[in-house]
Amino acid sequence: MGKTIKQPTLFFRTGYFIDNLKYLTNLGFKQIERRVRENQYENQIVNPSLLAPSEETVRDYFRLYRSVAFEPDKEVRIAPWLLAAELEFPGSSSAFFHPIFDLLFGELESSVFWSSRFRRIPEDWITKARTRGDSQIAHEWELMNQSTKSRKHRSKPSSNMDRLSFVHLSLLRLPPPIRDVLFDGNGSGPNWTRKYSSANVEIGHLQTIHSMESLAAMLALMMESAEIGDVTRFDLSRKAFFKHMSFIDSDPACTRIKDRLKKHLIHMAANLSHREYNGFVHFGFGLPVSWRVMELEKFLPKPPVPAENNE
Repeated sequence: MGKTIKQPTLFFRTGYFIDNLKYLTNLGFKQIERRVRENQYENQIVNPSLLAPSEETVRDYFRLYRSVAFEPDKEVRIAPWLLAAELEFPGSSSAFFHPIFDLLFGELESSVFWSSRFRRIPEDWITKARTRGDSQIAHEWELMNQSTKSRKHRSKPSSNMDRLSFVHLSLLRLPPPIRDVLFDGNGSGPNWTRKYSSANVEIGHLQTIHSMESLAAMLALMMESAEIGDVTRFDLSRKAFFKHMSFIDSDPACTRIKDRLKKHLIHMAANLSHREYNGFVHFGFGLPVSWRVMELEKFLPKPPVPAENNE
């Protein structure tokens, strides 16, 4: 191919994943490619009906000529190399799915084909359910699969998640030293609530952690404060974010993406503004139009009273 990955989100995800993998394993392309191919494809740890990508394709991943495949190729049945690398080097795929890239570019959605396929209940599950006597469950699962099969998947499903929820869920993906300062876990239950400690406390804690995770948290806090309209929190988080961004220069996983990544982060932070409302435009909100005009007249400048002519 000979050309760098065009789509920014895939360029950054691939570059960060590959260079992080090389750094953590202290291995080069040939060693990594051989280990993954031999242990995860040829030994059939990955689904044996799926094939391994060619050595040249994997070389293109390392050159950042093409994005690391994170989904199977439905035509030639090539297993995604990202999955195989994760099986060989547990935890390595988290770099590809890092929250900072979601915050910058949005979630990485599954293709229409695979998102619909993964919603299907495996046939062997249905068979086992029927064998053990759970005919009702088996029947329900069959109906679910029929519904999925008959549905026309021509476009990606739209996400109705509000921006604040997206930011908070991204924060919850960060490791405990960061997450637990920002959220309460409500005891042993699965629910989390935002603590909203003082901005100085939260940001001060993040400044002691030098990692891509803490940088992602600062970006998320800036986006959060913009969304809720907290001007003080917004100004403090943005100032800290610009200062903390110098971490990228020393991160070995950012060796080839650091310059472009900093440009994207700076552009986003510079163009992000906190929520505010124009009092004149929104004056009388909730009132009928006729009432708005009447109320507005109370606040308009009064015309000058003509001076009396004493002559």
